[in-house]
Order: sequence, then structure tokens, then C-alpha cells
Amino acid sequence: MNESGHQAGELREVAVDWRSSRRAWLDRYLQALDRLLPGRSAESHPEVAVGDALAEAGVTGLVRQHEIELPGHGMARFDLALPELRWTIEIDAFPTHRETAGRRHDARRDNASIALGWSVTRLTPDDLGARFADTIDRLLAIHDDRRRAIG
Repeated sequence: MNESGHQAGELREVAVDWRSSRRAWLDRYLQALDRLLPGRSAESHPEVAVGDALAEAGVTGLVRQHEIELPGHGMARFDLALPELRWTIEIDAFPTHRETAGRRHDARRDNASIALGWSVTRLTPDDLGARFADTIDRLLAIHDDRRRAIG
């Protein structure tokens, strides 16, 4: 079990022990724990928003901060992944992704991922703003296509 999964398990145990009719808020807390995606903590709010929106739309198997060993590149960590579908989603919210060095690094990493049979979808700040609902619809369509392709 990863570190965040271990911590969530401990938090659940404490919450269950403290549950009572006088602490009704613990039921809401336990429901929130149930909605946590496996993997490490998200590194940005947009990662949380995208992951939550996909999970609410019925996508299962999402993992946050999924690590993949990439030949010639080393260990890479992707914001969101569906390992069963060999699909990663990168949330490029930080400005470094738009700088020349950042774009080159991302391209090398994407190419190494593709060589292993993974697909990478990158989201820009524009995808995460006013077009957020359309972006989620697009991701759901990609998800459905990949699920059909894998069988």
C-alpha cells in the first residue's frame, strides 16, 4: 500500500472509533475518505478538480501521481493515470510547462511513454478554466475509446 493509502487507513480507523451520534460530521469525513483516489497527494488544485470530475462521472481505476519507469528517461510521475488503459493525464497548470525547456522535457517524457504503449493527454490552463466542462467531456470520450480499444 502506498503512503497516502496507509495514512487514509489510519485516519479511517480513528474516525470509526470516534463515531457517535454527537459527532455526525465524522460520517461526512468518512465519505470524503471514500472518495480519495489511490496514489500520492495531488500537487495542484486542478489535478484534484479533474480527478474528482472524472470519478464523479463514473471513471474507476484512477491513480494520482502514478510512477512509470521510462527507458532512457528514468522514473516519471504522472498527475493522473488509468494503468489498466495505459493512459496518463498531465495537468500542465504551472508556467514551466510552457517554457522551452519544460516543453522539451515534457515531449521527451511523452515520447518515452508512448514507446511503452502509454497514451498521454496534456491539459493546458485554457482546458482547466472556462472550458473545464468540455475538457471533462473530451477526457470521458478518450476514456471510452481506450476502454473499447482494449476490449
